[in-house]
Amino acid sequence: MKAIFLLTLSAATAMAHHGQDFFLSLDARVPAQSGFAAFATAAAGEHDFSIETGLIAGLGANFAAGFSVDFSDSGSFQPNGIAPILQWSAPLGESPLRIGAAFSYHFHDSSRDSSGGETHSHGGHSHGGHPHGRFSSREIPTDQFAFSFNPDAPPPPDSVPVSADVSSGSSTIHLHDEDYFLARLILEYELTKFSRVVGNLILAGTSSSDTAIGYALAVRQTISPRWAAGIEAMGDFNTGGYHQVVIGIIHSPRHDFGLRLGISHGLGAAREGAACLIGTTWRF
Repeated sequence: MKAIFLLTLSAATAMAHHGQDFFLSLDARVPAQSGFAAFATAAAGEHDFSIETGLIAGLGANFAAGFSVDFSDSGSFQPNGIAPILQWSAPLGESPLRIGAAFSYHFHDSSRDSSGGETHSHGGHSHGGHPHGRFSSREIPTDQFAFSFNPDAPPPPDSVPVSADVSSGSSTIHLHDEDYFLARLILEYELTKFSRVVGNLILAGTSSSDTAIGYALAVRQTISPRWAAGIEAMGDFNTGGYHQVVIGIIHSPRHDFGLRLGISHGLGAAREGAACLIGTTWRF
């Protein structure tokens, strides 16, 4: 069963993209009206495995809506929560620049919490969640930083205590195992017919924390009609040393189906640790 999800999304050409084309970043493209994009992403670390899957539908007028559900394998493979998604994007005139915005709200399944719903700061992590709770000021994920909102941002498998000098009230965009909102302002620029750059300004928070601000950046280079490569980075602006880099290879065996494989590594206070990122996207 896990092998089915150990796949990734991709893109054939710039004109074939309809969103969900990056691991950590969200591009400024949505399905056309009555079009759909189904996705599944996964992260495999040293200690556990996690998956997120979902569906986005084009509503017309450059809007799309959908949902994602995240799962983790921590003793038993169960859902952690569900996140409704709303996204808008549009080209900026005749220029190669596109703009967009996206919003989601993650509803955590508190029945998985041993305390009966109270979140904890402890080890384990998932894009969609593992039994780990929101990170404390002394706890930072090792392998992968991502959100349940981005369909192609797989779940980080672990978190470990570190001696980072972060104030106890410090906020972060890396939230899990609780209810939280996540919003992105999106810019996408087509450098050439075969290259594009994507940038996200990320806002995230909970009812009990300050709104955190972060970033995601990505560069994608088409190598051939069926192959592409990319590099991405993501992190917090307001908590030092909390960043991640991903290198990925993308294969599109057909124009509406994409596979991708990536390797991520934490930087700075995240205590560098590698994770394998895999996923798939089917557009119809």
